[in-house]
Amino acid sequence: MAKVLQELNKELMGKAIVKFVDYWKYGYLASQFEFEVIPTQFFYDKNGNLYKTHQGEISKSEALNIFKEMGYDF
Repeated sequence: MAKVLQELNKELMGKAIVKFVDYWKYGYLASQFEFEVIPTQFFYDKNGNLYKTHQGEISKSEALNIFKEMGYDF
């Protein structure tokens, strides 16, 4: 998952914010979110509202499709 998220962060720089929190290294940060599965992805809109949560691994194309659902056109 880290590789996919790093690629998305690089490609979408200036268009969307993509962050990765390693639960095993930064559990105190991850504890701020409610989730049951690792990995879990949280998609927030431009106003900071939670749009969608995805549990399990996600491909780059699946993540881009969620951004498109949210109205982003990259």
